[in-house]
Amino acid sequence: MMQKTQVHPDSKGKAAAKTILQGMPLHAHVDDGLEDRFCHAWEVAFKAARVLKSRGAEKIFVFGSLLSRERFHAESDIDLAVNNFTMADSFDAAPSLDWDISIDVVPLQSVYPEKREYILSRSVQLDA
Repeated sequence: MMQKTQVHPDSKGKAAAKTILQGMPLHAHVDDGLEDRFCHAWEVAFKAARVLKSRGAEKIFVFGSLLSRERFHAESDIDLAVNNFTMADSFDAAPSLDWDISIDVVPLQSVYPEKREYILSRSVQLDA
């Protein structure tokens, strides 16, 4: 099981995508030409987390294909789970999250407890 950890951007505000999870090996090299997009997606995730925090989100978690370079593909989006946020907050934030990579915001209190537990058990908290 993945160790829970918080992820911090480096001193220039960019994600250190290759060393993102403590206690896990560097991701395997995948020769599909998407390495730059994968790193860029992490940078966008941190930017989105800062926007969401400015709108009242307390904790932001990344889940889905962005956590695994091997699962990341050309159509991958950024999946963020947010606590202290509602569906209305998500819709209000959407125009501020319009980047070149699609971002899905999942308000944790709007999902069934089982789904919330599932997401949180397979996520990494961002510290934006």
